[in-house]
Amino acid sequence: MWPEVKERRSRGFATALVVALVALALSGCENFSQGPMAVKRDGTHLLIAICATVTVSKIAGDYKNPTTDSGYTTFLAGSGSRTFSSGDVISTGERSSGMKLSTSKDPDMTAGNNLEVVLTTVPESDGFAAAFKFVGSGLSDKTWQHPNGTTSNEPCD
Repeated sequence: MWPEVKERRSRGFATALVVALVALALSGCENFSQGPMAVKRDGTHLLIAICATVTVSKIAGDYKNPTTDSGYTTFLAGSGSRTFSSGDVISTGERSSGMKLSTSKDPDMTAGNNLEVVLTTVPESDGFAAAFKFVGSGLSDKTWQHPNGTTSNEPCD
């Protein structure tokens, strides 16, 4: 390849990379996984509290044991339309009215596991996600865990 063509391609790639990084920084994606949600265990089922008033068109939940090479396992997938008020709770043990939910099995809520929940809102360009890491003895059945690792007695404190 001719040197000037290589140089133009390198400059084009560098420019595209800078534009992408600036767009990412301006979009606020660093807080994407700190979405307004909380989780708690109810027996073998997972409770997910939505801590915002929002109309949701899709929901997805995955978990992973980082000590294995197995990647994420989907435990929840849903579509439809439902408006949640702050404090509304989804249970993997129940079907949510207004949404078609599919649960393959409850996630592993033992210590060390990671869990992610993604909500696609209306319009679909919006949405948020929450990532949780279970520590100590795993996800509690007494307190709600927030994405930043703190716990509270009420889900949306």
